[in-house]
Amino acid sequence: MNNRFMFNGSAAPSMRCWRNLVSASWLAIDSIRAHKLRSSLTLLGVIVGVASVVMVGAAIQGLGTYATESTSKVFGTNTFLIAQVANAVSRSEYFTKLKQNRPIRSDDLKYLKSLTGDAILYSAYNQRVEDIRCETLRSEAASIIGVASALPEMREINLADGRFFYPDGEN
Repeated sequence: MNNRFMFNGSAAPSMRCWRNLVSASWLAIDSIRAHKLRSSLTLLGVIVGVASVVMVGAAIQGLGTYATESTSKVFGTNTFLIAQVANAVSRSEYFTKLKQNRPIRSDDLKYLKSLTGDAILYSAYNQRVEDIRCETLRSEAASIIGVASALPEMREINLADGRFFYPDGEN
């Protein structure tokens, strides 16, 4: 008898594991042959379960990508807002903040540009909602946005009409 398969007078543990695996495999094959409908339905259930998990994972990842891209198009990536008054809850709080915080002027923008150079883009931004009239035409509650020429590079803005200012014409 060959001693390499002997372990204290019995078969080596690896050989026993191998025999158990082969025996279990034959039992599984016999069970599949005996119960074809049950095996087919189980296989179908496993396929549907795995497919649904993959689809839900892909949908969540796609939704996250869509949210990131659409937000970056609207607000710009790595964009900061510097405002005299932001997030005022009431009119009294708004007017209190107007008194406390000094207005942001073009000199402040020039100072920031002198510190950072061309590494950072800056754009002045002002938005109002007004009624507009031109001859006999009238538009109520139209959104009018005044921006500098750098804003289209920072975020996506679709113009219905008009144009952006050029850097030469901003001053």
